[in-house]
Amino acid sequence: MWSRFSVNAKNAIAIALQEVVKQGGNQVGPEHILLGIIAQQDSKAAAVLRHLGVLPDTVQAHLRPRLPAVANTGDDAHLLPSAKRVIDAAYAEARRLDSKTINTVHLLIGVMSEANPQRRSLFALVRPKSVSSIAAGVLDALGVTLERVHQAMSELDPNTLLRSSANFLPSETLLRTVTAATTTDESELLRASETETGHQE
Repeated sequence: MWSRFSVNAKNAIAIALQEVVKQGGNQVGPEHILLGIIAQQDSKAAAVLRHLGVLPDTVQAHLRPRLPAVANTGDDAHLLPSAKRVIDAAYAEARRLDSKTINTVHLLIGVMSEANPQRRSLFALVRPKSVSSIAAGVLDALGVTLERVHQAMSELDPNTLLRSSANFLPSETLLRTVTAATTTDESELLRASETETGHQE
């Protein structure tokens, strides 16, 4: 399912997995995905955050003390239902913007979707109305809203969005260790971008 992910988006998922494993767990949540996103300070998402006056380091400083205790169920590493919804929402945002690739901003918006149950219909997600992740709450408290992110994307010149030098590339084996079946139908993106490769955002 990672074939349509940009290099930095793949990195975000791989870093999220590493964060969980480092803590002795095997369940990846939205908080770990957000850590993976902000760990890449030259990504498109980091540029958007800086444009909003929010440094990735500030997000990390607010998020790490609030990380939930990790659990290890003894099976393969996998995404929690809340993290799967983040991926679903990222796909939905990419489709809405007619993007052939899932990038770090789409993932960021996916994380944000967990803060607003009313956005269920926007992302066509099936989720409890009371769900709100710690990661989404941190972003919301820092003033990172969907409207502001979309505004930043429209204000930033695409040429000014820094691109990663991709010093760290996650192996496909590492990504395959994450059991990440979601409700997303990837066929539209596959048909639209059979030859699309190497995006870093």
